[in-house]
Amino acid sequence: MVGLTFVTAIVSQLMMQLGGGKRKEIMDLSDQLIFFNHPVIFENGLPPYISSAGVFAPESIVFGIGLSIVGAMMMWLSKQVWHQTHTRLQGENTAIIHSKTNHAGLIAGLIGGFGLMILAWTPMHTKLFLHLILATLVFSCSILWTVLVTISRTILDAEKEWRGHKITRLRWTSAGIAFFSMQLSALTFVIFSPTVSAFFEWVLFISLNFGLLTFYTVFESDNFEEE
Repeated sequence: MVGLTFVTAIVSQLMMQLGGGKRKEIMDLSDQLIFFNHPVIFENGLPPYISSAGVFAPESIVFGIGLSIVGAMMMWLSKQVWHQTHTRLQGENTAIIHSKTNHAGLIAGLIGGFGLMILAWTPMHTKLFLHLILATLVFSCSILWTVLVTISRTILDAEKEWRGHKITRLRWTSAGIAFFSMQLSALTFVIFSPTVSAFFEWVLFISLNFGLLTFYTVFESDNFEEE
């Protein structure tokens, strides 16, 4: 899943960057949105946002198909993690918060995955406001899913490590970086430029996927430890 996410994002981004033509022309979207009194105008063409690849074909096709599949996989993964965690918690001396956060994590994962499937076919140059709403929903649900599942598995994954680092700590770090990167992406768009804003979106994207990788230990044995 993580591999497909990266391949889709990177390949479609490269296609967009090398495509030329309208991609490099000024794009005025101020008629759709004024962001904190800052008109949305891309003076140097499409900035390197991940979603910029969803504007023009053929990269938009790669972007749409790839992220649609990833969204469906996210929904499936959320259910699998929920089921595995729910089953394991039955045999542990756990607090009610572990069960509640596990159920809430399932909801966040399903919403985030479904939102990504819609986002993949919602180009920002024609439906900017809806695109931003969906992007915020997807990123927020992804961060929330990471936090909720981490809490629900506090006891189950307490002893698991990766190269000497506690898995739980890595998940919290990933979620923290993702959260602050999301805020910085919006802030730097107003203060600096879309390019700087796009940089923090990629940091957000990478940190979320790194956090997602740590959850493959959910399906490993209790003695899992990467040397």
